[in-house]
Amino acid sequence: MRSGGRPSLESQGPFFLRFKGAGRLRPRALALLEAVLAWRDQVAQKKDRPPFKILGSQEILRIVENSPKDLDELIKMKILSSKQAKMYAKELSSVIAAALDLPREALPVFPRVKRKPAPENSVLLRMETLKNWRDRKAEKLGLDSALLMNKDTVAAVAAFGPSDLEQLWNTDVLKPWQRRAFSTEIAKILSKS
Repeated sequence: MRSGGRPSLESQGPFFLRFKGAGRLRPRALALLEAVLAWRDQVAQKKDRPPFKILGSQEILRIVENSPKDLDELIKMKILSSKQAKMYAKELSSVIAAALDLPREALPVFPRVKRKPAPENSVLLRMETLKNWRDRKAEKLGLDSALLMNKDTVAAVAAFGPSDLEQLWNTDVLKPWQRRAFSTEIAKILSKS
């Protein structure tokens, strides 16, 4: 932790993971983004300033999109204000050049999260049946349907797929008040689907 109290973001993994739109970048652009973000964080720590006060996200994105090859090109692009250019252009230009010169095997890759498999058709059918029942019941009671049974509970009951009232009653998928008030109806509609 720094003397000013703000912890460095370095310990939280690559900076690009917290930059909106980074997942769409190619590895070379991602390396440039990471280098500029790391540089910005170091400067911000030295100056005890928030990183966005050093260089904003829009400016960083323009640097990444345009990949200036040298100091002159960076200055000509007018990405930096005149004050920023005086203070940071030379150092930033070196950071950009180093990132653009990285060998291919050193380039970062944005981690992709594996998606959950889609629910089976029988689960989808039970979900639709439960949603329809919930919506009709909520309207009858004058409640918001999410108060009666939120989408996570609908999905959990549908995935559990209780075959009778006893199974539904003995599960912890429903809250106690939901079991008392609606388990008979839910078991009945699910037995038909």
